[in-house]
Amino acid sequence: MSGSIFCLDKQFNLLVPLLIPTGMKLGWDLKRNLNRRLIAWKSDDDPTPGDFSWGVVLNPYPDIYMMKGEKKYYRLGPWNGLRFSGRPDLKPNSIFSYNFVWNKDEVYYTWNIKDSSQISKMVLNQTSNDRPRYVWSKDVKSWRVYSKIPGDICDHYGQCGVNGYCSSTNSPICGCLQGFKPKFPEKWNSIDWSQGCVRNHTLNCTNDGFVSVANLKVPDTTYTLVDESIGLEQCGGKCLNDCFCMAYTNTNISGAGSGCVMWFGDLIDIKLIPGDGQFLYIRMPASELGEYFINFTNFFHLIFFENLSLVIENGI
Repeated sequence: MSGSIFCLDKQFNLLVPLLIPTGMKLGWDLKRNLNRRLIAWKSDDDPTPGDFSWGVVLNPYPDIYMMKGEKKYYRLGPWNGLRFSGRPDLKPNSIFSYNFVWNKDEVYYTWNIKDSSQISKMVLNQTSNDRPRYVWSKDVKSWRVYSKIPGDICDHYGQCGVNGYCSSTNSPICGCLQGFKPKFPEKWNSIDWSQGCVRNHTLNCTNDGFVSVANLKVPDTTYTLVDESIGLEQCGGKCLNDCFCMAYTNTNISGAGSGCVMWFGDLIDIKLIPGDGQFLYIRMPASELGEYFINFTNFFHLIFFENLSLVIENGI
């Protein structure tokens, strides 16, 4: 079980070993076009770089992906001001400190060991296709697993296809978002969720509104637009005025919330995280806005816009 940390210098196309004794820094130095990422060995006895990697991707709303070659294997979810959207367990603790920086010069994630006497290692494993983090136990003199990603079946990228959501505590694990139905019901009922879900009714961009869904890992951020200068209400109005905008929420959920991120096109890689997920405001035609239910959570309210003013009709 082996792994290595490399800096990828795109200017010279070199993989340079990166050694950090008390922590790790993953991400981009935009001025130098330098990408620090984790790359697995090809095998236990072959230290040349394999095709399994983990690092920051410069989407409009930056995200962290585990890749198998060019294929997305696992997505951590964007940083929401408190934690990564898909990792509610990443909370302040006595062992590690975490930080995410996103500005015009750098986009990176760091973690550091608070107690310098502690020893920790992170391994990206080409064979088992995971990334465990270990902490050395002085008492038993062995490595103990502190955390591991992917964590469950719903962490595998796009498990339920587009416009679907995944819940590891449900059976079956996949369901369609409110207002959507399986694209191919026979395949869906045969536990083939790869084709995802389609809308029950088409949008007309005239009488659309939004349904607010709680407790989610927000969708893949590849096709997003970010505006940090506006809040949630203005974000909803901006999304409503763009017929291609399918969902929105705050970029930062700390405090009262701030910033705006909007999604365009199909929504994919959504996970239900009971009690610790985020709100996502999903565009719906008028015909769906009168249905007062959400298939996978009891928390909901409908959002309407009138002269670009936010009106909450059924608040939590």
